[in-house]
Amino acid sequence: MEFDQRLADYLQEAEARIDWVLAHPHTSDWLRTALDGARRRNPVELLNDLEMLDHLLRSRARAQIEAALPVPADRPNA
Repeated sequence: MEFDQRLADYLQEAEARIDWVLAHPHTSDWLRTALDGARRRNPVELLNDLEMLDHLLRSRARAQIEAALPVPADRPNA
């Protein structure tokens, strides 16, 4: 029973955090759509998709940021 209550509390806390982000005026439309859609997804499929998004988009964003940064003077051929 105690384990079940902890899981229920954990889920309730996670939902409250999502609600807070959704209510924040500066939350992007993209994130709002993703969070709203995620609530209706199978959790196993959602985790798989999150892994794929993280893998693909994190490396893309890092490459874009690196490309936009100036080359340090001590690394002229970097």
